[in-house]
Amino acid sequence: KNPIIFHFLSPLRLYKKPPILSKHQADFAILDSRGTLFFVEIERPDMPLIRKDGATSAEMEHAISQVRDWLFLYEKHRAAVLECLNLQDREVTKVKGLVIAGRDEGHKAEDLRKFKWQDRGAIDCMTYDDLLNICATLSREMKSM
Repeated sequence: KNPIIFHFLSPLRLYKKPPILSKHQADFAILDSRGTLFFVEIERPDMPLIRKDGATSAEMEHAISQVRDWLFLYEKHRAAVLECLNLQDREVTKVKGLVIAGRDEGHKAEDLRKFKWQDRGAIDCMTYDDLLNICATLSREMKSM
């Protein structure tokens, strides 16, 4: 209902529930101003991110794995995936995944920092708190104009 939450990606096009071939469906696909196509998976805010031992939770690993599968299908069947989105090959320079899940609260600061620091290749992870902070910054900047 509020696509402004994706402003930080500089979206040119926003797709709701886009198909990834006939096998999968992302929550969103976003083509940004630099030609990066993001497949976005949104999980619930109360989803645990980190286990007590500091490792990534099984639920979060599942979400990341799901996005990894989408990216693999894209690489394997690029033309077909782009056709499903009505995009031309020349419009897309690269593809990335984004998982939005969980909250910062309830996790040890060092574990959370490590979780956010991890290099997951073409997949980025952010919490609802990250998203709220981005929106708060946008709001402050707009008020100062």
